[in-house]
Amino acid sequence: GPPGRLIVLEGVQCSRLPCSPSPSDLADDLSTRYEPSPVFSCPVEVSCTWTESSLEKPLLSAAPSDELAVYRSALLVVFPAFAAYACLFSLQHEVKVVYGIADDDSSASHDFSFATSMLFAFKLVFRFLHSVLFACLEPRGRLFVSMGILSAAMGLLAAVTSGLLAPLNSYIFLAYALGGAGVGSFEGNVLSAFTCLGPQTKQYAVMGMPIGVASVTIGAFLLRYLGVPVCAIYAGMVLALAASALLLHAAIPREAMHPPGEGRQVMAHQTTVVFGLRTWRSWLPSTWTRFAAAFADMAILEMFCPGLLLFVYDKPLLALLHPPAWPQTVRVPKDLFFVLYNLFTAIGSVTGRCAAYRMQRLVHPAWFVGLMALGASLIICSSPGHFLSPLGLIFAPLGGFIVLLGDGIVYVMVCRFIDERIPQAYSTAVLSSWLFTADLGSNVGANLIPYLRDWVTA
Repeated sequence: GPPGRLIVLEGVQCSRLPCSPSPSDLADDLSTRYEPSPVFSCPVEVSCTWTESSLEKPLLSAAPSDELAVYRSALLVVFPAFAAYACLFSLQHEVKVVYGIADDDSSASHDFSFATSMLFAFKLVFRFLHSVLFACLEPRGRLFVSMGILSAAMGLLAAVTSGLLAPLNSYIFLAYALGGAGVGSFEGNVLSAFTCLGPQTKQYAVMGMPIGVASVTIGAFLLRYLGVPVCAIYAGMVLALAASALLLHAAIPREAMHPPGEGRQVMAHQTTVVFGLRTWRSWLPSTWTRFAAAFADMAILEMFCPGLLLFVYDKPLLALLHPPAWPQTVRVPKDLFFVLYNLFTAIGSVTGRCAAYRMQRLVHPAWFVGLMALGASLIICSSPGHFLSPLGLIFAPLGGFIVLLGDGIVYVMVCRFIDERIPQAYSTAVLSSWLFTADLGSNVGANLIPYLRDWVTA
């Protein structure tokens, strides 16, 4: 067309032509609507205009990713929330000790376990409920709310473990319910909000998840080994979450995460969970097998990281190397073994996520569930009494590494499929459905641990 003519291409607005290829070359049909947008060149800056037609495209095809700024601070924004989540599931025994409750079949022990199970129950419920209770807020605003909820949970546990509050079971129930609601809301909105910033920024955000968990499963166990009180760890999480909220406010502009003006209203009305669930026939046929892979992924993860190992390696000193594979018996303190094991799982998780983002093609995540099963087999075979137990110090961490390597790839492959293939109008519902299904897998895996322990130790 003539110079200066304005052309709108599926929500991407270019001015001051010539551009190549022509608009007709970029026309989509129903057979290719889920594929990433073709790459085109334009001699001037490209600006993104979000319209109803752009909602029919996947999130990562709404604008060229090389035009988007990369916010590496996304890692530090996500890091504290998942560190707080790790505090909730990995430091439960420390809270139980403060309450003076023994590890037995007493009613007090069962009541404590029920109270801490609210973490997973509320996490499951808030996969969808966050979009109802906080419907007036954009995903970025919901991140601040989630951080506040997690801070309240950490503050309550800090007060209880330090003796500022009486050790009542109702406080544990409330703290773990708040923690579940906070992380259940946070994760889905992170995946939604940071996607608009492009794949590179989202990669940093996704990396912050395993690093945050590892900072507690490794760092907190080392601190406890050195005698640091658990209340100090919880208090530190409150400060870290406050710093995370300030960083999100100062370093990542609101305008970068959400389209301005009329486009924002279009997205607000057409990307809700209710809208997506009502149109499930448009996305479920292409996603249900990936949801099934996520279910199996989280069931295995819950059983072996560390899950089963906490009940198998339960002696103060563990004989992890011994004849005939090793000249003499080597005993390792339990806490140091779990530091080593969690270090290997953290390396596996980060490696898997980085590798999955560098793969040129999308691969179905079910292939990597098989890899996780291989790692789980190594863990079982190296447990006490099994044929690889003389080298348990080597094969148990190696199995944990393989399990988390597969988990990291599964997580990113599902993320990338949603970002690159699912239209934005359905993305919120698809994300919530995926995470809900994964949480069902976590609950199944957690309930299978006692039976698996009986089988492994038989």
